[in-house]
Amino acid sequence: MEHPVRTGRVATAGRRALCLGLCLAVAVAACDDDDGGGAAPPADAQGAADGAAAALDGGAQDAALADAEPDAEPIDMLAPDLGPVGGPDRPSLVWPAAPGTPGPHPILLMLHGFQASPTLVTNQFRLHTVAPDRGIIVAAPEGTRDAQGRRFWDAEHCCEERMVDDVAYLLGVVDELVARYDGDPENVWVFGHSNGGYMAHHLACVAADRVRGILPTAGLGYPRDRCDPARPVSVIQIHGDADDQVNIDGGGTNPGAQALVDYWAGVAGCMGSADEPAADFDRIGAGDETDRRHWTGCAEGVSVAFWRLNGVGHQYLPTPAFLDAMVDQIVAD
Repeated sequence: MEHPVRTGRVATAGRRALCLGLCLAVAVAACDDDDGGGAAPPADAQGAADGAAAALDGGAQDAALADAEPDAEPIDMLAPDLGPVGGPDRPSLVWPAAPGTPGPHPILLMLHGFQASPTLVTNQFRLHTVAPDRGIIVAAPEGTRDAQGRRFWDAEHCCEERMVDDVAYLLGVVDELVARYDGDPENVWVFGHSNGGYMAHHLACVAADRVRGILPTAGLGYPRDRCDPARPVSVIQIHGDADDQVNIDGGGTNPGAQALVDYWAGVAGCMGSADEPAADFDRIGAGDETDRRHWTGCAEGVSVAFWRLNGVGHQYLPTPAFLDAMVDQIVAD
């Protein structure tokens, strides 16, 4: 399978600002049913952070990806009477592992941001274009719509007044992937952007016995004294230091990205850390903008790392190198 991600890059930070600014300006025109109509963001702390970028998290993301290659289509290998994974009200996009790859297959859930959608998160981050060829099942579930039609994940402190049991829903999606596509229940990973990143941390806190690793980007977590994981999990925290929607240093009840990584390294009993070579993980920025640090001496089979995207904001467009590094992490563990 070819990478449909274009490799052309923009050389200046000014072009980044132009690109993202244009996305915001054309949000209404670019949006369809997926953008929630631009309603006011929720008042809660993390929901407000996602809500401030709702246009870009939603339909305007299509504008940011307007020059990308056509997206890979989900593969439907099931008889129609089985119904969609996740149920008819909240269906998931699913890309099974490529034929001929040995099972049982690792499972990767891709969780969209507030007011976004399964289509938008896959179009932006594109892990479904490379992971199935490496034997990984990719599924992009759908959040619940609030009264204004905006999709969200009930990531504990984000949306608790909405009383949605997204933990049960997502674990149910995993169960379906195990039953239908020979998924490996012992090798479940969760990628999430923004509100989806918060949900990934929440799953690691309350369902560590079912989740092997999380890959949150531009999303943090709630206070660590409210987290009691049943076992260590792998955590690759990805965050832009210019994110003005979910600040890399946290704030209020949100620990910063570094504090979160330190917490998960402690859960895994890691003994030290080491820097890796900088990498070019963002198509919009120039050069090797991503600093990477991994923790050493962790519990067997557990990886903890922090990928800091310097000069990168809440939104970015991953390079093929980013996709390969993510998939390598899942396969290696």
